[in-house]
Amino acid sequence: LLVALTWMTTDPHHTELALICVLLGVAAGAHLPLLASLVSHRFGVASFGRVMGLVGPFTTFGALGPWFAGYIRDETGSYTIAWLVFAGLVLPALISISRLKPVVSHEAGK
Repeated sequence: LLVALTWMTTDPHHTELALICVLLGVAAGAHLPLLASLVSHRFGVASFGRVMGLVGPFTTFGALGPWFAGYIRDETGSYTIAWLVFAGLVLPALISISRLKPVVSHEAGK
């Protein structure tokens, strides 16, 4: 996602846009399966429902992205600022996720 967002700021041509679409498709398609895996690994299977329930409302903020990007495009004539803002939001998310410690399973020793 980060590569695709920053690549879009370079005024890509058609072939590059096709590759960006592939990257975005992989990122979007991997989002929910990876989220489920991350939640169960970092918070434990017993907490899966509770954590996913808490994550759900925050994922709805993603619906503001197209509105924000459209507003930036209308005001500046370019999406570059929007892509850079979105890329900038990915970085703290990456750092936060990498700092989550896995839950130690009590069933591993059985």
